[in-house]
Amino acid sequence: MTTDYQKQLDAYLGQYADNVELRLHPQSDPSIPADRYLVATRDYKIGEVIFTESPILHTQHPYAQTFQPSTNLNLAFDWQRILHLYAHLRTTDDGPECALVKLGLNVLSVDGATNAIAQEEDEDKLKDHKESAKAWVNRWKERRRNKNKKKKKGGAAAPAPAAGEEEKGEEWVPTVEEIERLIHVLETNCHSRSSHPDPVRGETASPTTSTSTKGDDWEDEDAAEKEDEDEEEEEEQCGLFLLASFMNHSCLPTASVLLPLASSSPPTLTLICTKPIKTGEEVTISYHDQEFIQTEDRRMLLRRRGFVCECVMCSGDVADYARAALCTNSGCTDGIASPTASGWLCDTCSHQLSDEQVSEIEQAEEEWEEEWEELGSSPLITALVSSLISHISTTPLADPNTCQPPSLLKLREATSPLHPAHTHISSLIRHLTFTPTLITPLRLDHGLDTPFHLLQYLLSSAYRLLRLDRGVEGSVRGLSEEVRHLAYWLAKEGKDLGGREGVKEGERERFALVEGWAEGVWGEHGRGLNGQL
Repeated sequence: MTTDYQKQLDAYLGQYADNVELRLHPQSDPSIPADRYLVATRDYKIGEVIFTESPILHTQHPYAQTFQPSTNLNLAFDWQRILHLYAHLRTTDDGPECALVKLGLNVLSVDGATNAIAQEEDEDKLKDHKESAKAWVNRWKERRRNKNKKKKKGGAAAPAPAAGEEEKGEEWVPTVEEIERLIHVLETNCHSRSSHPDPVRGETASPTTSTSTKGDDWEDEDAAEKEDEDEEEEEEQCGLFLLASFMNHSCLPTASVLLPLASSSPPTLTLICTKPIKTGEEVTISYHDQEFIQTEDRRMLLRRRGFVCECVMCSGDVADYARAALCTNSGCTDGIASPTASGWLCDTCSHQLSDEQVSEIEQAEEEWEEEWEELGSSPLITALVSSLISHISTTPLADPNTCQPPSLLKLREATSPLHPAHTHISSLIRHLTFTPTLITPLRLDHGLDTPFHLLQYLLSSAYRLLRLDRGVEGSVRGLSEEVRHLAYWLAKEGKDLGGREGVKEGERERFALVEGWAEGVWGEHGRGLNGQL
């Protein structure tokens, strides 16, 4: 990094000095750039805003929205919009906005695309990026030539340059290397969200964005290409945020990124504290949204981003709670045994499972994984669903006064040696619950309130795995996005069922009881995040 860029970065970071600070991890090999990370410069409580930031490039910029992405370029549509905006800023703006864009291009990491692990996971990635950059630059130059020809046909001669104007240099022209690096920067650092509204956050309407092609010299051919497509690519709203790009990943993060559904420009990124953070502690986020998958699968996901995760959970310092097994200590009634660096340990009595018991668990995990192959007709899953509905319909809450969820231990015979909350089991039930073609026949077999019961099981499983009986502050994850989503849909299902005509009073009270519990959980885990339920 040049001295000038370092000064610009220091000036930019200075405005956040009361919130966070950028630090460097020294490397044993001086040829390797030091890893940068953010630490808190004050204490943060759960739900507090750590900082907000505007993007330096983003798809909701009015000029980015005028661009019609091309299916002939091997690039995501949202990235094409950002490249278009980048070129626009470089050719028309020489002010602070463009300066930040150039700063980001030069100081942000490209490891997610270029390092050895990323290349090992996708050996064609760099070649594809280079070809995409070359195709994009060629198209840009061709369109620029066509635009200049149209100007000449207009008959107006270009005015002579004023005194000293020659010293300003020629108009900016993109190089393949520059665009290739920007693609690598986007691959490594972009923050994105679905372009669809999220009802869990109170978003009810799709944003109104400009799709006008008026005045855009890239449009005519691409618009024709778009019309010929049977299916449009699913676009995301994404942006490049300078400060937020320096946050490292943890599978047990201390913060969560909130991006609003943007109908205007620019969308502001808000960073919310999800676990208590002390001054000097690192601020981390999760690079994926999978809270209940086992370590092996999480690490596989993260290798695609160019690194092997060594966070506290992936290293075994914290139990891999998604792999939940029944504790084999006869005196422990509600313990969950999960793998740690020291072996399979119970989270309640610290009992360690034997090698033979671990082998039985691993065999059972393989058997449950195979159930995906016959999801709609598996006798094992059919029996489990029946047991779930029978148990939870008669025990909506273990303790209505303290709003504790029902115990799942009555289901242990159907899942042993795995705990009923094990990720292989809960993921199957989740898929059944949220897939219309699968939940419809279950409604016919077990009643209209089937999703209501299955959602109670899913939320109760998450509640137990994360030890939310200890309160959010004392739980494994702190605020949980998955818990928040499950609670929202459970509360909504309870409200809808309770509002139906012909519902018996006792049933209505049961729906209302669970609805109230779910609303409370939703509110607790949505500190700083939720809209209106």
